[in-house]
Amino acid sequence: MGAELCTLGAPVKPNPPLEFGSRFGRWLVVGRVVERGKILCRCDCGTERAVCQANVLKGVSGSCGCLRSEVSRKTATRHGQARKTSAYTVWSSMLARCRNPNVKSYRYYGAKGVAVCERWLSFQAFFADMGERPAGRSLDRINPNGNYEPGNCRWSTYAEQARNKTTKKLSAEDAQWIRWARAYTGATQKAIGEAFGVTQSMVSLIERGLEWV
Repeated sequence: MGAELCTLGAPVKPNPPLEFGSRFGRWLVVGRVVERGKILCRCDCGTERAVCQANVLKGVSGSCGCLRSEVSRKTATRHGQARKTSAYTVWSSMLARCRNPNVKSYRYYGAKGVAVCERWLSFQAFFADMGERPAGRSLDRINPNGNYEPGNCRWSTYAEQARNKTTKKLSAEDAQWIRWARAYTGATQKAIGEAFGVTQSMVSLIERGLEWV
């Protein structure tokens, strides 16, 4: 981190040196003025730095920067789960396909009346009920005609989801699941083909957009 710049402004009478042991935010004054306008301080995290005395007095500087980093981490985290975690991605996708007509899969969900219960409009509540997504599994409705709600959802393998389909024939929705599985789970074409009852070559065609576009 570069040297701290004192706040500029009209010339003012210099402040008297801060007293040894004085505390300002996370700063503890541990020394006298070390250079013009600056005083030696120690942050609660252990970092020592020559800090602009005027900025300390005005509350402009309250730590070495560790406080800002902590606040940034908390801001980037939603209810203890970073936005990029698997569960958050699943939750966002669930809301989109049920509530956003601009999403391609909306026609298979929201347009057919599939809804997300009011409780699960909150990620915190969804995560409390479902937890993190286990590797190799995705969110599945036990009753495929029901809504996304506690008691009707589980983390299922793709084979379980395939057996839970209301139709035995491959559908456009199945094709979307196949593309999703290939893109995000690392499952082989053979494993996905067995789960959906199609050949490995068909999975390859679907993945490349040559079938069920």
